Amino acid sequence: MKNINLHLIDLLNLKSRVKNKFLDIVLVLLTIIIAYSIYKNQNSTLASLKSNIKKQIDRNEVLERIIKLEKKMDSYRQVLKVQDASELINTINNVARASGINILSIRPEIKKVLPAYEKQIFSISITAENYHLLGRFISKLESSSDFYLIEFFNIRSISKEYDSGSNRGRKELVSQEGALAAEIVLANYSVPE
Repeated sequence: MKNINLHLIDLLNLKSRVKNKFLDIVLVLLTIIIAYSIYKNQNSTLASLKSNIKKQIDRNEVLERIIKLEKKMDSYRQVLKVQDASELINTINNVARASGINILSIRPEIKKVLPAYEKQIFSISITAENYHLLGRFISKLESSSDFYLIEFFNIRSISKEYDSGSNRGRKELVSQEGALAAEIVLANYSVPE
């Protein structure tokens, strides 16, 4: 009987140890499952955060480019300010006078208003004593603070006669070679506010 009791005690001890081992294994597995779940969630959160950081960096780069472009646009607006046609005509007249050019006519043409800029076109008829004066006029126009571009240019030689004033009362007409007449289509570009 003593032998049976010992076997019974051994079985009970074995059962208790197996039960404890089983509980330990279950706890370890449960801990691993929970840890894996947390790790998986943290990994997806980390990936999401990395993605958001990349998006924010990209947005910041785009915003920086936009700010630079806005600054450039503001500087262009200051240089290419919208002016009234009469102001532009006065500028053209002043440049012509300073260049020794005779303006026969200036006609403002259609003003084209586009989303990014405005374009005012002028048809100009001029005469000049020589190519040098005509070149000076064009150079001064294109380098003026207002933004002018020549879109059409037609030049022809003319014979110009004038009174020399050397014949004491008698008019003596002298022909000057090299005089020029030109038709110019001039465009002024401006950026509206």
